[in-house]
Amino acid sequence: MSATVSVKPLVESGLLTAITVVLGSISFYMPVAGLVLVFILPLPIALLGVRHGIRWSILSTLATALFSAVLLNPLHAIIMIVSFGISGITMGHCLRSGYSPLKTLLLGAVAAMLSIAAGFLIGLHLMGVNIIDMQASAVRKGMEWALAHSRPGGPVSAQYADKIDAITRLYLIVYPAGFAVSALIFSYINLAVARVVLARLEHPIASFPPLRRWTMPGWLVIAYGAALLASYYGQAKNIALVYNLGLNLQLATNSLLLIQGLAGFAHLARKYSLPRWASIVLVTLLFSHELLTQLLLLAGLFDLAFDLRKLRPPRTGSAG
Repeated sequence: MSATVSVKPLVESGLLTAITVVLGSISFYMPVAGLVLVFILPLPIALLGVRHGIRWSILSTLATALFSAVLLNPLHAIIMIVSFGISGITMGHCLRSGYSPLKTLLLGAVAAMLSIAAGFLIGLHLMGVNIIDMQASAVRKGMEWALAHSRPGGPVSAQYADKIDAITRLYLIVYPAGFAVSALIFSYINLAVARVVLARLEHPIASFPPLRRWTMPGWLVIAYGAALLASYYGQAKNIALVYNLGLNLQLATNSLLLIQGLAGFAHLARKYSLPRWASIVLVTLLFSHELLTQLLLLAGLFDLAFDLRKLRPPRTGSAG
């Protein structure tokens, strides 16, 4: 009987490992497709972890690396392990253990940051490639391309060189905060895809509440104020460390306050029965102009500070 039971995870592990190897090969030979597959590659390993435990997801990761080393090259196998293996194993363990969606999201984000950091170290020490510099160069080239095609005659390079340099430097300064925010987004997308697939496999998992019910912790208001103060003070006093910390904290808090603003918008859309198409158009407009985006951020700040949607539980205190 036990031998029969052990066949099922073995068969599923072999099948999902084969799927992962194929997807990994596609991402290797078609880098553009890899931008999409990066959100799918952790899924087979996570599914094994959910259905059969962390041991099987680890074995599947090692088997995937072995086949990738034979079919592609050993370096790519190492990159595959650190790029999606850690995230898949972590997500599978969290979902199987019944962790809350928020805890799963945060642990998945930590795993994603470890994966990105490991990929950076591999690229730097084994391949002699600095991924951060490559991304900064890509940002610069993207801006130059956009400026070159924004006018028929093309811009005068000297006219925009200072602005491009400033944006590139800013990108490098706020890279740590962008790194953390990207890990959260990566974890959320992985979790959303896993929930859809597991639901089809009749293995439903807990999901986040509707967006209109989302709210950030109250201390985010203080963190936002501290970010503004640190960036202003650091710039005024020419203290680079304080200025850089303030900008990173500002990027992180801005991202969370924008989500708070979107949650408030979703609440109003539900309250006034706004059609879905109209909501999509309005959200697109809100992110199409810097001023409108800033207004959305401020709306999120006021919603969080004054609990405009009345989502916080009432305070209980002893009456004297």
